[in-house]
This record gives sequence, structure tokens and C-alpha cells, in this order.
Amino acid sequence: MNNLNFDQLFKKYDYLVFFDTETTGLDPECSYITELAAIKVVKEEQGVGWVTNITSSLLKLPEGIVIPEFLEKLTGITNEVIREEGRDWSEVYEEFTNLFEKDKKGLVIAYNAQFDLMFMQHQFPDFKELDVDYLDSLTVFREIEAYPHKLADAIERFNLKGCQNSHCAADDTAALIMVTEVLSNRCNLLDYVNRFGYVPKYGKPKNKIEKINYFPQDRR
Repeated sequence: MNNLNFDQLFKKYDYLVFFDTETTGLDPECSYITELAAIKVVKEEQGVGWVTNITSSLLKLPEGIVIPEFLEKLTGITNEVIREEGRDWSEVYEEFTNLFEKDKKGLVIAYNAQFDLMFMQHQFPDFKELDVDYLDSLTVFREIEAYPHKLADAIERFNLKGCQNSHCAADDTAALIMVTEVLSNRCNLLDYVNRFGYVPKYGKPKNKIEKINYFPQDRR
């Protein structure tokens, strides 16, 4: 996965952090992150990116919180696995934030970033203090391709091999990098930094992220 072409983004940023979460539900106010994965790509010569860090961890759940059966089947993350392999939140968060450099400019990238970022901000309030910008690859994909717009659709539409939307955070983060690289060849990703699209049918997100400008997107 090294020798990644992100010359557009590296004109402005020193490093990129791609990440994904798996959760116990859809609402960050009553659901929790079960898995957090991230891959850091740093700028090398001539705008080529190089993977320097890969993190992936299961997180312990609060007492009495369980993963619904349908999500166990979807993600392969079971309550038993969480009990045996789940790590303390503070350890996982420290490992994640170690990817960020105070003296350099970083960009955080996710697919449907609004979802993942809201969970991060709710479960790890200090996350809001990171001095980074955000890019939502779903917003970009929705701008240039017809419906449907799941990560799996982007993988299929771009005929990407060697990756999958498995609903495992580590796999999906790797797939996210490949999808974003294709998107960077199709449009100017810098136009979408800190700009998240939303489907008018469902309305603007009720919980907003600081510095993000929201705009309506047709599903086409």
C-alpha cells in the first residue's frame, strides 16, 4: 500500500490519517465504539505518500452494554470477543492520538466522516481539541458518481482489487485509502476539506462538527 499518490493533499498537508470505527449502534449518545482502526500516510518526495503507522484495536464496553446480534453477524465482532480482547478506552485513544503531530499539518479522512467523528467526539471529548482538518470521502464519491454510495459501491465502481468493505474497521480503512486515491485522480479533494454533504431527504445533521460547512447533495 506504500507509494500512494496524494499529491493534491500533500500540497497543503504533511500527513493524512485515515480511520474507521465499528459501533454498537447508530446514535453516539447511547452507543459505543467497538473497534477503532487508523492508518497514517506521510508525505514523501514529489507528493507520494508512505504508510508509517497502522493501528487497530477492539474497545471494552461499559457494564451492561452489549452488541446487538445483527451487528455481531455483520462485523464478526461478538460480545465474547470484546470481553476477551477489548482494550481500555484511554489506551486506545492515546495510541490513536500519537499519530498526530503538533508541529505539522494533518488531515483526517473517513468514509461518512460525520458518523465516525461524532462517535469520536462523544466517546473521547478531547478529540475536539486536535488541530486538524477533515475530509469525507463519501461526500466526494457522491459528487461524481450515481447512487448507491456505500463504500462497497465505490470499491466495485472503481474496480479495486485486494480490498473489501468487510465491516471490519481495519479492512475498511485500507479500502478507504484506495478509494480516496482514485477520487484524487477524479477531482480536487482540497475543494472538499471541511465540507460535508448531506442528503436533503434526511435533513442537515442535528449535531454539527466545528469547522465543518454542510451542504445538500442529491443522491442522483
